[in-house]
Amino acid sequence: MTGVDRRVGFGYPGGKYKLSLELMRYFPKNAGVYVEPFAGRGNVFWCVAHHIRHQFTGFWLNDIKTAPFFWLLKGSTPAELKDYVLGDTGYEYPGEEEYQWLSAHRNTPRAVVMESFLTFSGGGWGAGYCCCGKSTGTVEGYLDKVLTAGRVLRDLDMRVTALDYSQVLEQCGPRDFVYLDPPYMNTSVRSYSSTQLCHRSMVNTLLGAKYAWALSEYLKPRYLMSLGPPIAKWSQRLSVTGSEMSAVDRRRVECLWAYDGERMR
Repeated sequence: MTGVDRRVGFGYPGGKYKLSLELMRYFPKNAGVYVEPFAGRGNVFWCVAHHIRHQFTGFWLNDIKTAPFFWLLKGSTPAELKDYVLGDTGYEYPGEEEYQWLSAHRNTPRAVVMESFLTFSGGGWGAGYCCCGKSTGTVEGYLDKVLTAGRVLRDLDMRVTALDYSQVLEQCGPRDFVYLDPPYMNTSVRSYSSTQLCHRSMVNTLLGAKYAWALSEYLKPRYLMSLGPPIAKWSQRLSVTGSEMSAVDRRRVECLWAYDGERMR
């Protein structure tokens, strides 16, 4: 691991940026392809790519919602990415009028790139406009992250898809390592509805897997009964709006379960 942490990160609900350094300590030292079926904005991947990319022979990011973000970063030149970020406003933080236009034209390259920056917690255009402030950073800083991320994706043996997670798991081989950060049970999600993602089915698939994997979730009885105790736990503060939640309610126990290809760890 390098001494200085200069990895990139992008806003996304439950994105694991702050936890990623801890998570990757439980990842295998010598594996095949690193796979994420629920990549989000790739915050765990960016950490892996920066610190331990040498431990894997290739990389595969999949997400049915955010794949266009990675496709655009990987397939665009630095000059194109700069144009997408700066647009007509340059280094000035885009106002709410610009936000509304991008929200209405969300499939344009600029909207795809800027969605994480301009929306609350990077949660997408439905999450609302995030005003310029301490939590957002500057346009210049965001441009630097976008350019760095694009370079990382172009430099690596990289695959990006928008498949259902089950199709990804079906293609994983015995040397591959899969990190799963699915929409958590009983949470409001956008990529998968509660009827589309069956946690029981996902767990059953993992119990029969021939590849190594690690799974993030809250401390839920279903996971304890099926997978046993987690290999690691962290108390994490949630990002919430309003005052409807107490200080106690704002914290959750993040857990990690891991399987090395032969047994639960």
